[in-house]
Amino acid sequence: TNSEWASAASIVKVSAREGTGVPQLMSFVKEKLSLGPSLYPKDVISEHPERFFIAEIVREQIFLLYRQEVPYSATVVVSEYEERRAGQKDHIVAEVLVDRDAQKGIIIGKGGAAMKKLSSAARREIEDFVGKPVYLELIVKVKKGWMEDETMLKKSGLMRNSTASSGLS
Repeated sequence: TNSEWASAASIVKVSAREGTGVPQLMSFVKEKLSLGPSLYPKDVISEHPERFFIAEIVREQIFLLYRQEVPYSATVVVSEYEERRAGQKDHIVAEVLVDRDAQKGIIIGKGGAAMKKLSSAARREIEDFVGKPVYLELIVKVKKGWMEDETMLKKSGLMRNSTASSGLS
């Protein structure tokens, strides 16, 4: 009722269905928020290490290329990242973990064609992210039950160490 809204300072109409009101809402929020102290230095873009983002880039490419059941049963762990001298490509080893043998076959594809496509797409995105050429080595491994393995969830960045005891991820 109108009486419930009488004490509201402002009302901003937003509709997800019609896609309207978002710019007005953003302007309103920016106007009302006060600046606080910086929590991180300006050159820090995240609390996550670079390896986390590299693994996420590979996972993203798995989602884009395989689309069906495999992406939801796969994770990626960057096991090595060797920065090399100028003029040489950094060397990255990432393990793609799947739950079943059949999924490993799907990731690799006939004659390794699907794996080559995955590796090339992920490498291009990683190079854009790190700003230099890399050599990306992908290894597909079957690790049955990895989704229930707390250690694997932490290694793949899907569970934080601080939230493990609470059961949250």
